[in-house]
Amino acid sequence: MQVTLDQELDTIERNYNGWTSLIYYDRSLLQKLGTCLQSCLAVASDNIFLNLVINQRPQAFDMFEYVAAYLFKQWYSQNRTLIVEELNFLTVVGTFNRRLALTLQNDNDDIDGIDEQNAFTKNNLEHHRHVRELLFDNYSEVFEILIKILPYMNRNESDFVEMILPWYEAYMFFEHSYIDSRLDEKFLYFNQKIIECLKSDEYKQNLLSINNNQTMIITALHRFYIGTCTMAMGIHVNCDENESDDDVKNLLELYLSYYINFIQYFSSQIQENSLNDLVCLTGIITYVVNYTLVIDNENNRKLLFDLFSIILHENFYMNICIHWSTNETILFDSIICYLIIYCFDNMLLIQDLLRTDNNYIRKLETLIEQAQACGNRRISIMTQLFLLIITSATKNEDLTEKLFLSSLNYIQMSLQNVRSYHYSRIPMSLFFKSIIHIVKYDYIQEIIQEQHLNLFTSILINYDRKNLYDNNIYRESTIITLSILWSISFDENIKKILEKTEQDFFDILQKINLNTNEVSVKQATCGLLYNLDRLDLSQYSLSHEQHFGKTIGISYDPSDCKTAEMIEQELNKNGLRVWTTYDHMNDDFIPTFISLMNSTTYLIVCVSDMYRLNNRCRTELFYATSSGHRVLSWKIGTPTNNSDDDEQIRSQAIETLLKRIIPNYDDKVETKVLPTIDIAYISVDMNERRAPINFNHRQRAQEMMNLENWTNREVLAWCESLNLPSFSKLLKNFDGQSVIRLHEFCKPNSTETISLLNNDLHNICQQENTADIQISVHEFIQFQIEVEKLLQTKTIFRKSSLSISTSRQHIYKGLKIKTCSIL
Repeated sequence: MQVTLDQELDTIERNYNGWTSLIYYDRSLLQKLGTCLQSCLAVASDNIFLNLVINQRPQAFDMFEYVAAYLFKQWYSQNRTLIVEELNFLTVVGTFNRRLALTLQNDNDDIDGIDEQNAFTKNNLEHHRHVRELLFDNYSEVFEILIKILPYMNRNESDFVEMILPWYEAYMFFEHSYIDSRLDEKFLYFNQKIIECLKSDEYKQNLLSINNNQTMIITALHRFYIGTCTMAMGIHVNCDENESDDDVKNLLELYLSYYINFIQYFSSQIQENSLNDLVCLTGIITYVVNYTLVIDNENNRKLLFDLFSIILHENFYMNICIHWSTNETILFDSIICYLIIYCFDNMLLIQDLLRTDNNYIRKLETLIEQAQACGNRRISIMTQLFLLIITSATKNEDLTEKLFLSSLNYIQMSLQNVRSYHYSRIPMSLFFKSIIHIVKYDYIQEIIQEQHLNLFTSILINYDRKNLYDNNIYRESTIITLSILWSISFDENIKKILEKTEQDFFDILQKINLNTNEVSVKQATCGLLYNLDRLDLSQYSLSHEQHFGKTIGISYDPSDCKTAEMIEQELNKNGLRVWTTYDHMNDDFIPTFISLMNSTTYLIVCVSDMYRLNNRCRTELFYATSSGHRVLSWKIGTPTNNSDDDEQIRSQAIETLLKRIIPNYDDKVETKVLPTIDIAYISVDMNERRAPINFNHRQRAQEMMNLENWTNREVLAWCESLNLPSFSKLLKNFDGQSVIRLHEFCKPNSTETISLLNNDLHNICQQENTADIQISVHEFIQFQIEVEKLLQTKTIFRKSSLSISTSRQHIYKGLKIKTCSIL
């Protein structure tokens, strides 16, 4: 008759007093105990497993720990070799402890958000107390012994090392999940010994041996040093954000290149790696990821691409589980969080990542489905956030809208967790980071305007009302919210709604603007107040002595600094004094910018995809055009494969720029015969930064081809037949492809767009020595409608403040004098 698990546990409990008084445990008893514990480990449900251990049979499981402690103490005091049955039993107990600690990570989900009197909370706290007693309090001698032998692990046989690994993993996983401070001293002691291991010659030798021979078989000792010790260091740094030991910081810098080599090799050999390989990779990534998140250290760019390729690989994401019971689960939990932190505000990096795998959406959606199927909400949600961040650089409206609404839902649930502002152990600030760029899309702004604007204003209001200044997660969420509000306040409809917000909103905004010392916060509050016509410029001194005599300004995104520097140098060569928007500018950038513009004749705008995304740049362009200043547009394009052609383009562009700025420039310089080149495609040492094209859908391809093939004569005839005199002047020397590009630029329908076009018309009329003309609203809208008819689209145009879409960038030669700076 087969003995059931309950019967086995009954037997252990009946014999508890007798067996705990033994001074020797024979092979048969150890086998019997080990078999019973194996049956417990076979219980699939974590809830049933925890209930069995903590509520139903606590005495039986205490028996397992008691025998294990007895064997360890006897081994350590007598310095003897463990027999096979003893090793097997200790391995099973270590594996049991490891699962127990890992199960708590799921059990601990959002504990801080639940009332302490709630039954779930009481059970949760009871679970932690009982596990703490099992692993640390009742048998503290075991912890002391295992910590003492840590630095000398290389003296043991491989079977002993294999046995001891799950014990150390149980300790470090418990540190990752524990919720009080009673064990702080123990974990600090544990970490000190881990640091000794990382500093040891044995650690260096094991790491170097793998780097020098990447095809070698990784042993248990490799797994201990490179996997377990390295992971323990990473988990400790993640749990102790106050960790400031210089030794800790220096260790990663010492080994970082070796770690990256291992990750790169592993990611290229995914099909062939063993369990020990995977454990070592998990340890290294846990350390690298958690360390850099805490100290914000700049990491190797290639590392991000390797991590991205790992999470897209089916061999990994099909093995994730509900908690950290598999190394793949630990890997994905760490990597996805890391990618979110490093990518959320770096659109150039995102665009580079997307070029590495065209099937990233399908693979990430499969990962989400797998995480949902196994019940791992944290990985599922974080993958959704990451997918939203990277699709912000594309044009996938259905997907981004769905993910955006999900993020808002997670924010709402995080707000209900008033003690920690987490949801599924994900801080609320991470949800806000996922939407910081997508809110600049017009269709997302429409959703916010209709349903969710109050969510963002209430975040700011409650920050002050509830005195949440010391809550780091809420504070970070508020800072991001300020940037989001600034982004969407460019939209006229949203601006009107925000202007009617209760007075507390503006009082708090002014208060933050006055008291903050953080540049990003100062700029966001300053920009938002300016957009809402609430910035009191009278409190600022509108003079800037260090820029006295500088009459030309350059506005640019920091990613385009090389182009701005080149323009400045070229203008200086011709005796022109230039200031830039990042040169001696203080935090109150709008008053400073206005002061500079008071004495500025021309503002040169370095237009790129990044410029269109930069709220500061958008504000500068908006002020310059709306205040009637002369604006010249230098559009950052894509370099050719020929450096001579690039230099020729650059020279011609500078020549054209100087002709516009310097009166009678042709009379002052030696006449040069240069090919006529479109200034719109200037490229100087810049990577391609292409935002999504709005008109590249398949069903529109044929209509596009027809318009794209139009000649300049056909374009002008079309303008004349429709009575579009302003656009006829703007398109005087352009073809059908330019019509499409100008149409895309006009889509935002903002005052900035019209002002920029009118500025070009003013320059054209001056060059032709004719009377000024201005674009009427009727002509502006008619132009868009007529182009839409040619393209046969369903939507006439979207309402937005500044489009983040751009056109394809080619180099068109053979065109005459430039008439439209936008093109």
